Amino acid sequence: MGLASTVQNAVYNAINTTVGDLAQTVTFSKLSSPSYNVSTGAATATTTSHSVKVVVQPFTEEELTSTDNISTEDLRVLLPKKELTFTPEIDDVITFNNLTYKIISVRLDPAQALFDIQMRVE
Repeated sequence: MGLASTVQNAVYNAINTTVGDLAQTVTFSKLSSPSYNVSTGAATATTTSHSVKVVVQPFTEEELTSTDNISTEDLRVLLPKKELTFTPEIDDVITFNNLTYKIISVRLDPAQALFDIQMRVE
């Protein structure tokens, strides 16, 4: 097992077992690229949803004042890469506390173990 895999496993285990009540389950929804049906003339896209354990937290006061694209209502989601079989993208959707949030930005840490996601209520 390489170092990257070891770090990914450690992050996954930390979110799923170590942080306990800090981790919350959210629904992550990814919209596929539309496919065109020649017989009907319609383009349809499918949504795939996954329940994942994440840590949700507000942005710090320093981040809010030093960055233009972070709103006071935005939330940060820390998502282990190992939770998903795909990469989160801008405009994907996260449902949390009965609210729907749109992904504004996605960053992957240098160890490629943790997605740092900015989400905003739709």
